[in-house]
Amino acid sequence: GFHFRIKNGPWQQLMPGVETSWREVAEAVMAVYTTRTLGSFVQKKGSSITWNYSHADPEFGALQARELQYQLQGLLGAYPVVVRIGKGYIEACPKGIDKGVMAERFVDAVFGSSVRPDQSGQPSRDFILCLGDDSSDELMFSALHKKFGHNPTHMELFTATVGRKPSGAASYLGDHTDVVELLRMLAA
Repeated sequence: GFHFRIKNGPWQQLMPGVETSWREVAEAVMAVYTTRTLGSFVQKKGSSITWNYSHADPEFGALQARELQYQLQGLLGAYPVVVRIGKGYIEACPKGIDKGVMAERFVDAVFGSSVRPDQSGQPSRDFILCLGDDSSDELMFSALHKKFGHNPTHMELFTATVGRKPSGAASYLGDHTDVVELLRMLAA
């Protein structure tokens, strides 16, 4: 989400000039946890660095993740960075860069600053479907509901979490099979 592109347009950076010196610190600490947690690995992305433990022993991985989160929060506290825990990963990324910000920027880039009706009074799109299966997706749901209003009868925005759990999404789909089926039905 740090870089994005609309159709065939140029790549754009979500937040140019972001401080990145903290990445070396985070990577060094994550490397220690990777060495002692079989099945884990470090993933460097455009703006963030992630320690993924989804293939590790679930109990040991979760224990290591909590320790790593605590260490990173202490070591990176002086930097403009946030440390998030997700489903099978710990992520460190610059403050102000998250799925919610990206969703807002994407909608603005695709539909312009007026995401409601176009100049003729007609909606400038049929609808927006936003799906997510992770706690980090809650920022996306929240941003879109804030932009469009959190009204279940508002027929242009559909948000759903994958799996039944507490969520800011208006609906849920049972699992990833349901997502594939929904997309098939929409494409038909």
